[in-house]
Amino acid sequence: MKYSLPQISDVEISQLKVFKAVVTNGGFSAAQLELGLSRSTISGKMTELETRLGLSLCRRGRGGFFLTTDGQRIFEQTEDLFSALESFRIQAGELRGQITGVLRLGVVDQLSDHPDCHLDRALAAFGRTAPDVHIKLTVIPPNQIVQALLFGQIEAAITITPAAHHQAAIKSHMLFREDIFLYCGDTHPFFDQSDQKISLNKIADTPYAQRDYDSTMPYDSVFSHPASASAAQMEGLLHLILAGRYIGFLPSSLADLWVAKNRMKRIRADLMSFSANIHLAYTEQALSLRMVQLFRKSVVDAHKGTAK
Repeated sequence: MKYSLPQISDVEISQLKVFKAVVTNGGFSAAQLELGLSRSTISGKMTELETRLGLSLCRRGRGGFFLTTDGQRIFEQTEDLFSALESFRIQAGELRGQITGVLRLGVVDQLSDHPDCHLDRALAAFGRTAPDVHIKLTVIPPNQIVQALLFGQIEAAITITPAAHHQAAIKSHMLFREDIFLYCGDTHPFFDQSDQKISLNKIADTPYAQRDYDSTMPYDSVFSHPASASAAQMEGLLHLILAGRYIGFLPSSLADLWVAKNRMKRIRADLMSFSANIHLAYTEQALSLRMVQLFRKSVVDAHKGTAK
């Protein structure tokens, strides 16, 4: 005999919001700030939801917080539910001529230093066009942005070129180019050596640092061993290189300041450099929303002449 739940009411929606916040924040205590509720209230709502569903959704204790198999499935369905509700609210508002809702934007880190990045102008123009839209901007690693777009967790992104196997599902518009070079810090042995004395064999045997997600970066094959250090953010990688123990690739827009201070230098720029194209990315489904169409226009207009 199949058991079906009664119709979902505001009570269940409220409980699911608590559940979503708990999972997103990684636990009851961490969710308190977002929800504005006490830990005991959050615990009570979670218990009520589990009783309502007849399922155990999570485990919590000294080992930390984690979802059960049923909890993971309910969380995925919860995200789909709130995404559908938000989409309904936005499109209903558009039918009345209102541009409202939340525009979730993912951006890779350290773009603000680039002279061709005019995201600030785009956001200002979009704010004038759609003043009632709430912008939620999150800095996300490039390897997570594609998934966030495909799963509807964000509507648009400023990121590197999507991988070829994702380009059918994700549409993009090139905005500008980022030049990337190999660097060392001022206390590294390479710093006082001329490029002529730094051979590819020397580079291959030198400890290097990379981003956590870098698995297919150009010139990875040069190195004869795995990375000795890694960082999730570009700024973390900068600190590792400045420490003098590692060499690593950085965008010139971030490194130039440190080069000017004589704290860092490029290594074999004639051989160890490449470019990454920065794009505005979105899905066709997201582009069906009027606010995403307006945001796309604002971004493209702000970057006219920078896609070289």
